Amino acid sequence: MMLDELKLLKEIGYSSGEGELRVGGVRVFLSSTDILNVTREKIIGIGPAGRRFMYEAGKAAGRRYAEAVEEIYGRVEAKNRFVESCERFGSLTGWGHLKVVEEDFNSFFFKITLRNTFFSSDKQEKTCEYNAGMLAGAAEVILGREMDVLETQCVNESDEFDECVFSMKPSVEFKQLF
Repeated sequence: MMLDELKLLKEIGYSSGEGELRVGGVRVFLSSTDILNVTREKIIGIGPAGRRFMYEAGKAAGRRYAEAVEEIYGRVEAKNRFVESCERFGSLTGWGHLKVVEEDFNSFFFKITLRNTFFSSDKQEKTCEYNAGMLAGAAEVILGREMDVLETQCVNESDEFDECVFSMKPSVEFKQLF
């Protein structure tokens, strides 16, 4: 799988008659991050059930996202391509700057950082349930096993943090996500 940014740009299509924007045959829409943040704030405001909803919605979306990327670029076969896919597509599509900082393909443990996330908050709390779910869902498609992700550090928790940190491992190894 060659991760060529220009290939993705060539896959963008627009139909003014239908009012559709497509990337690789998948309908997409352009939205400001403010719209996503308003939605997230309302759902998170529900409490633990809202947080779980955001994670599960992100996980389902992450699966579909990885499937769409595979439709354009082909299946990720090599282990090193998993890391490359995470880092390049996260940045290329505007989710922020993703970096896999630890990887163990024997145990399927990964530590991922996300800088410049589009989710913001006024509160001193973790707010990236959707991002964690997206990472887990995409990893499930790419790695072919059930994965979960826990945010262990969030930029919204302290002015000392300039990135969010996520731990990813097989679902059976997590005792509790929320």
